[in-house]
This record gives sequence, structure tokens and C-alpha cells, in this order.
Amino acid sequence: MIPMSFNLSGKLVLAPMAGFTDSVFRTICRRFGAGMVFTDLISAKAITYKNKKTLEMMEFREEERPIGIQLYGSDPDVMAEAAIIVAEKFHPNVIDLNFGCPVKKVVSKNEGSALLKDLPLMNKIASRVVNAVDIPVSAKIRSGWDKESEDPVSVVNMLESCGIAFVTIHPRTRAQEYRGLSNWDWIRQVKEKAHIPVIGNGDVLSPQDAVRMFQQTGCDAVMVGRGALGNPWIFKNMGLFQQGSFTEENLTQPDAGEKLSLAMTHLKQCIEKYGECSGIRQMRKHLVYYTHNLPKARELRKHLFEAKTIKDLEDVFHEYK
Repeated sequence: MIPMSFNLSGKLVLAPMAGFTDSVFRTICRRFGAGMVFTDLISAKAITYKNKKTLEMMEFREEERPIGIQLYGSDPDVMAEAAIIVAEKFHPNVIDLNFGCPVKKVVSKNEGSALLKDLPLMNKIASRVVNAVDIPVSAKIRSGWDKESEDPVSVVNMLESCGIAFVTIHPRTRAQEYRGLSNWDWIRQVKEKAHIPVIGNGDVLSPQDAVRMFQQTGCDAVMVGRGALGNPWIFKNMGLFQQGSFTEENLTQPDAGEKLSLAMTHLKQCIEKYGECSGIRQMRKHLVYYTHNLPKARELRKHLFEAKTIKDLEDVFHEYK
């Protein structure tokens, strides 16, 4: 099968984040201007087992497009089978292969960033998936397993030869996990050598960070994760960069009222999707970010986390305002 190319039109994309990037949050980020969004990382094995919860995690609305469904696993046959199921059942714009997750329960099964220690197996997985489906396949990697093995340029060259359409690089090693600073120079080196689009990722917490990454690395797009939590305005502000009108004066700085108003909208959409009890539980981790840096945030969170119903939460918001 001929490898598929992919046109990265948006300059800022939403990272896949376990427990956060569900359909509700992805839709909000697209409305604020995210150029592309990704699902949580999804177990290929669970897909082939037709696990109900796993299949539900991959559902999305048309307004979320372009969207990538991210898969992880270590068996080339299982990954290819899962990719076929995903392509036929959900028709995403991209299937993304996770070769970067540093979480112990993933790595212990030789999945995620563990594959950076076994490049022949990574090659086999990428090739099998590319040849199994008729939609673009991308990959997300780290700069290496540890400092001694860092060589993302060679990894990306190998993935490119497999037919990968574009690559995202988070320039921390697996050994670093999320500690220390990411080394953006690796993004620059990968971009200079690659013939496919390169997305930079790591330590982008503000629009200014995103602009610096573009300028320092020459990457085709920037992926933002934690910087978008409680702050989808980051995508709106990056729209100014694309329009050539990015200045500190033009940036949107939401006040407490705007943040809480969006938090309530987000909450209501969660309840609509998951039901009141599950929706409130799902929303609590987002509320931590929406209330970040607000006056008396600790006291506000305490009351929000004690709330059991939508009415309770509305009362807390109203009293706080």
C-alpha cells in the first residue's frame, strides 16, 4: 500500500493526554482554534478485544476533525489489526503510533517509549500499520530511552522510510519522564534532516513558548499539552501568529469570570455526555486548571470538589463571582 501524506494546516495542535483529551475537551479546543486534536492513547490489544469502554474512547464528532487516534502496543500483528478496525469503524484523519509514553505500566510491557530500545521492532510495527490502512499514519517519539541512547534523527529517518506521514518529537528521554527541560535543539536537528513534517512538543505552556519553539526549531507545528488545560485560549492566541499579528498587546488574557464561565460550559457538556455523577467526577481534574492562579483558588477548589450535583456547583460558582 502506498504511504499517505498529510497536510498539517494548523500551527498548534492538542496533545494526546490520558484522562484529559476526551471528546468534550477536544471539541472545546477545536472551537478555540486548535489545528488538530488527538485522542488519549488507546491500547491496540483492547481494540482487538472489542472492549466497549475502549471503543467509546475513540468516538468523536465531525467538528473535532482533523483528529488523530493514537494507538500503543508492541505486537506488529495486533497493532495492524487494531489500525484496520479503527480505520474502518471511526475513519479518523490520522492513526498515530505512540513510541514515547514513559509511564511504567506501559513501558513494562515493552510498549510506548520502551520501543526506543528496540528499533527493529518499532520499524516492524510502523511498516505493518502503514501497509494495513489507507489513511495517513504518524508517530510520536521521545529523544531516546536515556541520555546515552539519544538519537532522534536516526529514529525519524527510519520511521520516514517506513512510510510515516509526520512525526511528533518530545525531546526528553524516557529516563527524564517529565522532569527537567526538554531539549528543543533535537527538534531543530530532526527538522533539518527529515523530509516529512515535524511537530515539536515539550514545555509549551504559553503562546510565547510556542512562538519561540517555531523560531528556534523551524518545526512545522507545535503540540501543546498541559499548556492547554484550563486554557484553550492558547489556541486562539496562536491564531494571531498565523495571521502575522502576534503581539503581547493582542493576546487574549481571560479574566476570572471568563475562565469560570467556560468551566461551567465544559462541566455541562461533560454531564450531558457522561451523566451527572460521572460528568462531575470527570470534570474535577479540569477544574484544578481552570481555577489555577485565581484569587482564593484553594478555598474555591475545596467547595467545588465537595459539590455533588450541578446545582451545588452552580451555587459555588455564583457565590465565588
